[in-house]
This record gives sequence, structure tokens and C-alpha cells, in this order.
Amino acid sequence: MYVVYDAILDEQIRSHRLAFTCEQCAHFCEDRRACAVMFPTDAHTDEVARQLQDGDRVFFCKMFEAR
Repeated sequence: MYVVYDAILDEQIRSHRLAFTCEQCAHFCEDRRACAVMFPTDAHTDEVARQLQDGDRVFFCKMFEAR
């Protein structure tokens, strides 16, 4: 699902402690740097999230599950 990154989404990520990047997700395999359920990780990394700017369109993975 695509969402628009803005101050509201950023606040929701922090206030609800959402697993927003692969590295924060229970399905992420650190040793392989890959998703255990085979979802692509390129668009969901911490590095990509740090570069997001207001209005950017972001693919929000529905499989995210906090560790």
C-alpha cells in the first residue's frame, strides 16, 4: 500500500512505535539482509527512510511486525 510521507505519518510512526523499516521488522533476516516472507527490501531500509521528504510516496509494507 502506498502512503504519502508527511509530518502526520512521521508522528504516527513514532507515537505508535510502528515497525516502519525492514531492520525494525520481525520478518527481517539480518544475516541475509532479506525478508523472511520474500518481500522486497530495497524500498524499506533505514537508509531510505532517513532520506524521505515531505510529500514523498512511500510503499508501506503490510507485513511489518515489530520485533
